[in-house]
Amino acid sequence: MLAHKFLEQSIESENYLKKQKAKQSWWSFGWGSQSFKDETESLHFSEEEWQQLNKIIGYKEDEDGQSLMIDEKPDILQTVLEIHMKHNASKLLDGAHTCLADLSCEGLDCSIKLYPETKVFGVKLGSYQLSSPNGLLAQSATTADSLVGVFCYKPFDAKVDWSMVAKASPCYVTYLKDSLDEIAKFFESNTAVGHTIALETATAVQMTIDEVKRSAQQQVNRALKDHTRFLLDLDIAAPKITIPTEFQPDNKHSTKLLLDLGNLIIRSQDDNALTSPEELDLYSQFDLVLSDVSAFLVDGDYHWSQTSLKKSAASTNTDGLSFLPVIDKCGVILKLQQIRLENPSYPTTRLAIQLPSLGFHFSPARYHRLMQVTKIFQEEENDSPDLLYAWNQADFEGWLSVLSRKGVGNREAVWQRRYLCLVGPFLYVLESPGSKSYKQYIRTWSRGG
Repeated sequence: MLAHKFLEQSIESENYLKKQKAKQSWWSFGWGSQSFKDETESLHFSEEEWQQLNKIIGYKEDEDGQSLMIDEKPDILQTVLEIHMKHNASKLLDGAHTCLADLSCEGLDCSIKLYPETKVFGVKLGSYQLSSPNGLLAQSATTADSLVGVFCYKPFDAKVDWSMVAKASPCYVTYLKDSLDEIAKFFESNTAVGHTIALETATAVQMTIDEVKRSAQQQVNRALKDHTRFLLDLDIAAPKITIPTEFQPDNKHSTKLLLDLGNLIIRSQDDNALTSPEELDLYSQFDLVLSDVSAFLVDGDYHWSQTSLKKSAASTNTDGLSFLPVIDKCGVILKLQQIRLENPSYPTTRLAIQLPSLGFHFSPARYHRLMQVTKIFQEEENDSPDLLYAWNQADFEGWLSVLSRKGVGNREAVWQRRYLCLVGPFLYVLESPGSKSYKQYIRTWSRGG
């Protein structure tokens, strides 16, 4: 009605101005000048009329002066961004341009969808493979949807503030010690690098890590304190690991230890699952289920992608393969309750664990094979005495008690005895004087200090 009224008045005003313009005198001054005043005057609505008109057309102006459509549907898609990568690969090269590792991915898709309130971020990976000159280190078990994840802010189909759903397919991992050692050495500090450059690089990395940890802790605490409702659904197939050895019991087939870490499910639960109504606003509850964990020894060339062997308690021989089970399939169910608002009458964390029966198999044959596996992880004492770490040249050093925080959201404060070394403006927190790595790295003052 108001819109039609505005249009009719505008038309009538224009017709009136045309008639007045036709009647006006040719003399620029005098009585005819009144028509210019009428022509420059615009039509104005009262405040009440503007409010009624905005209500009819669904228009609203926010505090920042931006226009909003108050009757806009929440499922109207406003912005879409999609990134598709059919194939991508990366190589890790050392100083002699020798390839240490080669990572390749197939079918990487990323998407962002923005609605009036809802925001959806998705990622999907078809398959991946990590190889080294000595062999394959990791490979996805499937060629499609190896990793699928969706984060949604204010989803349509759930009464929560945000939701996170992710699913990962199994992957096959082979422990090749020589390849992993070469990769580890590549990322270790080079003695040829200047001391100042090494410290500055370590400072930048540590500051970035600390900032990420601090931001994550603040977000967790804010989510718990603000009683933010969220939905978490993670279905992760843990890696299936193969540890090969050079031990050959029959002088023909080498022994391998195969570890199946099973499947991990993490889900958030509704408040209705809590037993006491008084605790509805106190705790967030999560269910963690780890299933299908097993381990067995195989003499021969066996791979996870082959047809599964019949795993019985006794050792079996099939097609030249000697199979020795070590741990039968098992799992664990864990219920976690984390407090939102600290209350002296209630514990910060509640944990309930349900562990079914475990089946272990042990025999002299298994013992000798397992001892050969453990030798792979024994580090050789080949550290050079000339290799110096930054904290070996400390200006001041000694034992101190350091306050650290643990638990979800770092809510639990614990005093720990640590060995501290001050090297110029840098403070290293070590577990002991002979430690080869530091627990924490702190810059005591800024560059301008």
